[in-house]
Amino acid sequence: MDTGHALPENAAPLLGRSISLHGPDDCAFLLDRRNGKVYATNASGAFLWRRLSGGMSPSAAAADLAHATGLPVDVARRHLSRLLDQWAGLGQSGSGRADANPSPPERPRCPAPQTAPPVAAAAERRYGLLDTVFLVRFFDDAIAVETDDVLPAATDRWARPGCKITVFADGGRIAIASDGSVLDHCASSAVVPTLKARLLQIALERDAPHGVLHAAALARDDGTLLLPAPTGFGKSTLAAGLARSGGWRLVADDLVPLGRAGASVRALPTAVCLKEGAWRLLRSLAPDLDEQPIFIRQDGKHVRYLQPETGARNRYNESVPPVRWIVFPSHAPDATPRLVRLPSQAGVARLLTQFFSRSGRLEPPHLDRIIALAGRASCYDLEVGTLDQGIALVRGLTR
Repeated sequence: MDTGHALPENAAPLLGRSISLHGPDDCAFLLDRRNGKVYATNASGAFLWRRLSGGMSPSAAAADLAHATGLPVDVARRHLSRLLDQWAGLGQSGSGRADANPSPPERPRCPAPQTAPPVAAAAERRYGLLDTVFLVRFFDDAIAVETDDVLPAATDRWARPGCKITVFADGGRIAIASDGSVLDHCASSAVVPTLKARLLQIALERDAPHGVLHAAALARDDGTLLLPAPTGFGKSTLAAGLARSGGWRLVADDLVPLGRAGASVRALPTAVCLKEGAWRLLRSLAPDLDEQPIFIRQDGKHVRYLQPETGARNRYNESVPPVRWIVFPSHAPDATPRLVRLPSQAGVARLLTQFFSRSGRLEPPHLDRIIALAGRASCYDLEVGTLDQGIALVRGLTR
């Protein structure tokens, strides 16, 4: 019997030194470390890659696959031959998925370097984000009060500030400076969003070495819920609705840092930023939203900030329970509500589209953490037409 499909004696040159396999066989991905491209592979592909990269000959690896799966040897050899052809082209043709590292959320615009003049402070505050305590001096007490409703206070009054920020009037605009150097100029209507964005950027660059997900996150005692989605998909509105309807506390509004260990995430609990389209949707759950000031971000969007739980203040540096649910939300006015379970591998692929790192590259430890997150949690695709539908489906899932 002919069992042959011609196979090379040694597959090592075809595997590529820059390619590494990540995840278990049923949720496996190949990462090209040269360009950060990620390629999903099925269980048999992962099975064969592990054996070939360990030095086994292609013929022996195909025989192992045939023995493990019950496939005829000639079928296993043909399957491996096709895989070797595919693997030989990884990272060379530009095909394949570059799922990871989308453009991170827009950073505040940086003006030309300028030295901040000495400023008399009308108010002084300490805010905490991740491991950084910010000492912020305001020229106007009213701006400090508005910022208090958005950023979490550093609870340890004796903590040494890791960054000093000054907010001062500069002609007809407001300037934001860090340690004597001006970082931003903006209109008075934009100062709170711009200050928030700048402090988040500094904290993430200092304290989020394991990467960040573009997502909202909520927690309760038995686990954490992630809502990863691009801008405009309704994740902040759904997060605010879930928090205000009771039972959940907000962990993060828009950016969720990955934790130091395994599948953990960290808290970044600012107030929820809500664009105009969300105000009407949340009116019944958050009547106090109409009382909040309107700010104009530097991208021109009109926004209000909402404390996620009535009467609550943001909690700085709180511990976060393990992630149990990952729900990818979207909305369309006439959508039929649906909540569909996703395989772990599909969950990883979706998470990668909302991941970015400090270096701008996807590194092997980043991919391992994303795979661990999706592997330990249940992943779902959610599509709804109304906020009430989204709240009901998520509550039904997590009860």
